[in-house]
Amino acid sequence: MQTMRGMALVNAATLIAELGDLSRFANPRQLMAYLGLVPSNTRAVAASNAAASPRPATPPPAGC
Repeated sequence: MQTMRGMALVNAATLIAELGDLSRFANPRQLMAYLGLVPSNTRAVAASNAAASPRPATPPPAGC
């Protein structure tokens, strides 16, 4: 782990202590997802949110 850029002995030891057995992750992507480091696709999220809208937006009442 110390061969990674920015990873010193204390950082590596802390990471291993927090994560425990790394063999529970089948691949590095699962580890990154567990850590919350997998980038998201905001376009896909916006499209799914728009599709899930129960009804179209209503315009404001006249005179507002």
